[in-house]
Amino acid sequence: MNDKKQALGEKFAEELGFPKAIMNGFNHIELFGNREAIVNDCAGILEYSDGRIKLNMGKNTVLFCGSDLCMKEYGSSRAIISGNIMTVEFG
Repeated sequence: MNDKKQALGEKFAEELGFPKAIMNGFNHIELFGNREAIVNDCAGILEYSDGRIKLNMGKNTVLFCGSDLCMKEYGSSRAIISGNIMTVEFG
């Protein structure tokens, strides 16, 4: 990304209260303790069971391992995972 576009993206993010990393093409994951995760820029589900949920995030993947895992929401490039999250792995 050229410097002008990056600066504009950072200003836009600042005005909206978003982390600058979102506007610079980085994936964004929010964890709420070990009970819930919000994943933005989700491009697809690669694996789904009550113990493992693996998501495609474009160039990367993220794997949630635990128990009683489920997706409370999926759509519009966003997923909400709830349950007992034990580990989060990036690939």
